[in-house]
Amino acid sequence: MAGNASTTTLTSSANPIKRRQAVTFTATVSPVAPATATPTGTVTFRDGTTVLATVTLVGGRASFTTTRLEAGTHPITATYSGSITFGGSASAVLNQVITP
Repeated sequence: MAGNASTTTLTSSANPIKRRQAVTFTATVSPVAPATATPTGTVTFRDGTTVLATVTLVGGRASFTTTRLEAGTHPITATYSGSITFGGSASAVLNQVITP
């Protein structure tokens, strides 16, 4: 069982963007004090309940780029799966706006 807590923060490279424009989502997974190690494992990016990608953390960060979001508002989240050392965590919803 993981003994250290983590937090996951999600950012977007641009918001809003035009349809078919590339957008990069970056999840940063940080340890909660007193832990000082860098979290390892994977992050799953979702648009609502739809999985967009699962990406391996490198240096506590995972990024995913897409051009496939259709016009509208997309509730994007990033969920860290956890590891032997760290418990999982999820980001707040990031509402990505795509214009026609």
